[in-house]
Amino acid sequence: NRFRRDQAQYMPSLSVPLPQPTNDSLVVNRWADYLVGRMFKPGYAYKKAGIMLSEITPITHLQSDWLEPSQAPSANLMNAVDALNKRFGRGFVKISTQGAFNQWKMRQESKSPNYTTDWASLPLVA
Repeated sequence: NRFRRDQAQYMPSLSVPLPQPTNDSLVVNRWADYLVGRMFKPGYAYKKAGIMLSEITPITHLQSDWLEPSQAPSANLMNAVDALNKRFGRGFVKISTQGAFNQWKMRQESKSPNYTTDWASLPLVA
């Protein structure tokens, strides 16, 4: 917490280029877990953390790499997870490391309205 000057400060930032583009949540989660493991230091009061994805491209622009195996084995699993989440709501099916029974909830008191991504959030004009 950068506002608590009485506590030791540690604000790491790491990045890793993936071996090949992916839309597989399991692959992204594996890399995120790896980076968190490298950044975490005991004894610090962590406030929040996040992941940024960059260089996002359409799946149609995927160039295969003969040195890296194809991601086909989990494609069916990811399609099933996406279909269930689309049908029953975001977060219905989670990866185990996402925590199914979190005791905490994200604080969103200062969150901006999401007019561009949620039709129900659009203000009504009469």
